[in-house]
Amino acid sequence: MASFLSLIVSIIIVLPGIIAFVLHKDITSSRDQAFPVLVRELVPIGYKGLIIAALVAAIVSSLNSMTNSIASIFTMDVYWRLFRESASKKELVITGRVASALALIVAVCCAPAVVRLGRLFAFIQEYSGFIFPGVFTIFLFGLFWKRASSDAALWAAVCSIPV
Repeated sequence: MASFLSLIVSIIIVLPGIIAFVLHKDITSSRDQAFPVLVRELVPIGYKGLIIAALVAAIVSSLNSMTNSIASIFTMDVYWRLFRESASKKELVITGRVASALALIVAVCCAPAVVRLGRLFAFIQEYSGFIFPGVFTIFLFGLFWKRASSDAALWAAVCSIPV
């Protein structure tokens, strides 16, 4: 089921590119312009705002979920478990906010370096290929092997990138 849904997403991502290539042969020099060109030339005025609003909402939602995940993981799994098990809820909330702010500052500082890499999607695909096999193995063994432990999952995660 997950693979089928992944195929649908792939079609949704690839189809506008194919349409842009058929309608505008000159767009091959700048493939990143396919979606903006299609929106500018094919979408009526009222719907352009709707598409931009949906795009901004998707970006903000992704940023929100990543920031929340960073705050939760750092606060509950690192700070609370390793440093201050007696921390109050207020202290944990402040720690989460500080962790979120620091993560966003690091992301802003790293953004120019990522832009210089050129193709961001290709970069993400290339380096996620080093991580996904380990994550898949961890889930597979965690589901089907009774002797799998959290320590084994941690070592598999750490060793998956070098392997």
